[in-house]
Amino acid sequence: MLVAILILVLGFLSFGVWIYQAIILPSIRQRLRFELFCLRDQTRRRVIDGCIREDSAVFKHLHGQLNVMIKAIPWFDFALIADIEVRDPSLKERAEKSIKLIEESIPEVQKIYHESMKVMAIALIANSFVWFVCFSLPAFSVVLSQGVQKLGAVVRNKLKSKVRPVFCLRDRDLTFAL
Repeated sequence: MLVAILILVLGFLSFGVWIYQAIILPSIRQRLRFELFCLRDQTRRRVIDGCIREDSAVFKHLHGQLNVMIKAIPWFDFALIADIEVRDPSLKERAEKSIKLIEESIPEVQKIYHESMKVMAIALIANSFVWFVCFSLPAFSVVLSQGVQKLGAVVRNKLKSKVRPVFCLRDRDLTFAL
């Protein structure tokens, strides 16, 4: 019976993961890509307006970074971040240089950069959601099972104190109760 319930629950979870991965997540990713396209267009607008130069390091960096973000949205999750940190130890130095370059630029560029980081944070959460669920369910089930075991122990102790006297009764005592 327990195995049947487990199979049923896992079936529903699999269906939920499939719905999320096949329908919901692609829609979220597409919306985030559109937001990044808009931010890239704003960056280009700053060049057209003359706020920044097209050949400046800030524009090249921000524009390139937005292009990479647009391309990387489907794969941007905690597993990728962990893999990149292990493979490329110089990443932290490059990130610090990148942040310094953006911080020294005009406020419009800083705003575009911060908005792009918000978009990527949402992408990270959306892409890692299933992993979070997969890792949190076993932990939740362990906590729940321990709680059920404690509740079972309490119920058993209460039942023992109530049921044992009943088993000590004799037949004639039971006829009295009826």
